[in-house]
Formats: sequence, structure tokens, C-alpha cells
Amino acid sequence: MVLIVGSILIIAILYALAYNEQNKKKEKALKAYDEMQRKHTEIKKRNDLRQKRWNELMKLREQAKFLEKENENEKAINLYLEEIALGEKHDNLRYVNYAHSIKRVIILYGKTKNFKKLKEFLELNIKKYPDAREIEDWQKRLEKVNLKLDKL
Repeated sequence: MVLIVGSILIIAILYALAYNEQNKKKEKALKAYDEMQRKHTEIKKRNDLRQKRWNELMKLREQAKFLEKENENEKAINLYLEEIALGEKHDNLRYVNYAHSIKRVIILYGKTKNFKKLKEFLELNIKKYPDAREIEDWQKRLEKVNLKLDKL
């Protein structure tokens, strides 16, 4: 009889240990799942914010393009500059998000023959974005602008 009670007791202890181990695994899995959900929500919020800001940039860019087509170059420049400032202001946007507008401002300053502002804008962007792939083009253009300004 003692042998049977001892065996039952050992089985009960082993079952309790196994059950406890199973619960620990479940808890660990639930914690991992909760952490994954939290990270997913955080990433989604960041992406939604980035998309919202990107849409703001695109709205300004589209308006500027329209003004360019209407030959309203000064107004277009102002919108492109606004887009650039907005892009630079937001941490989750990078140079590539508004590089097109920098290029358009450079072109439009040249088109409107506003060489003084073009020079300032080129110097500013050469300092701000020394690793930009357009840097060599900007430097060449700056040299040409300086020559034009020297002649004036």
C-alpha cells in the first residue's frame, strides 16, 4: 500500500512539474507575442506618420509643378523651398525625399536669372549635403554662377 501511495505521489509531483513547465512556456510565448504586437504597432505608427509627411511634401511638389507649367516660377520656387524646409524639419524624412525640389529650385533660379540667390542656395546645399550625389554638379554650377556674377 505504501508503494502505491508513494507511486501516486511521485506521479502527482511529476504531473505538477510538467504542468508548471507548460505554463511557463505559455507565459513566455504570450510575452513574446505581446512584445511583437507592441513593436508592430510602433512601426505602423512611424510608417503612418512618414506617409502623412510624405503626402504633405507631394502636395507642395504638385502645386509647385503646376505653377511651373503656368510659368509662375517665383511662386513655384517658394513652394519648392517650403517643401524642402518641411522635409528637413521632420526626422523621419531624408534628403532623398526632397532632392527633386532642390534640383528644381536650382533650375528655376537659373531660369529666372536670379544668380545671387542661386549662388547662396548652391553654397548652402553644398555645405548641408556634402555626400549628395549631385555635389559635383552643384560645384560646377556654382563656378559658372560665380563667373556670371563677376561679369555683372
